[in-house]
Amino acid sequence: MHAHGDDRFFFTELRGCTAELARIIDGDLERPVPTCPGWTFRQLATHVGRGHRWAAQIVSTRATMPIPTREVADGKLPQDPAQHAPWLNAGAERVVEAVTAAGSDLVAVDATCCRIMGIDPQRLEYLRLSAERGHVLANQIEQRAEPIISVRNNFVFLSASSTAIVPIQWPEPTNR
Repeated sequence: MHAHGDDRFFFTELRGCTAELARIIDGDLERPVPTCPGWTFRQLATHVGRGHRWAAQIVSTRATMPIPTREVADGKLPQDPAQHAPWLNAGAERVVEAVTAAGSDLVAVDATCCRIMGIDPQRLEYLRLSAERGHVLANQIEQRAEPIISVRNNFVFLSASSTAIVPIQWPEPTNR
């Protein structure tokens, strides 16, 4: 699933603002941040760089539980001042890569998740309406991760007229 439209704007802004912070922190990291009372530029740079890595890790691992910020891989500002800007910029890139890989077309993401769950996307009205417009056809969604069949786990559907759990019997997919 490709990133497009507003994602490019977001990615451009994220990269640009991070690069600007990297430029600003060059020098004395112990000076106070005027707009963050009680914070130093060291604290701000660590917060932003670790925050980017934390967000990227949550998105890329599809975390279902909170990830403690102190457990984020590579979450400390390097000691070497020459590495501060590259470290900050790499964190922003991790966010861009994770969000791009996760997908920005929410209809396509939902349709793919339905297929992973063994649910025909057309069972959901908004996906059925999208399918009528050609937006959720499996052959139109670029699948960048594992093939659906390798991660498929058939779910059960609650009947609309009762609380009974009813197994879904869908034909095996013929697409990816």
